[in-house]
Amino acid sequence: MIKWMKAEEVAKYLRVSKSTIYKLARQKEIPAVKVARSWRFSRTHIDEWLLENMEGRPPSLKKSLSDKDDNQLSLF
Repeated sequence: MIKWMKAEEVAKYLRVSKSTIYKLARQKEIPAVKVARSWRFSRTHIDEWLLENMEGRPPSLKKSLSDKDDNQLSLF
């Protein structure tokens, strides 16, 4: 089952501002869908996007993150 998140939840999860999340969604830089006037984000797709965009991270960190499932993945 897909876990859908609101922009505010994604912002807290990624530790960025809500306006940054909206900007990334509008620019199609983060996986998102717009339902009526609201943006929604799949937790699974956000986690995959994070792994694909982890520039400068040690390979061991990438590996440890990719080995975790949705319920275990957390940032620092």
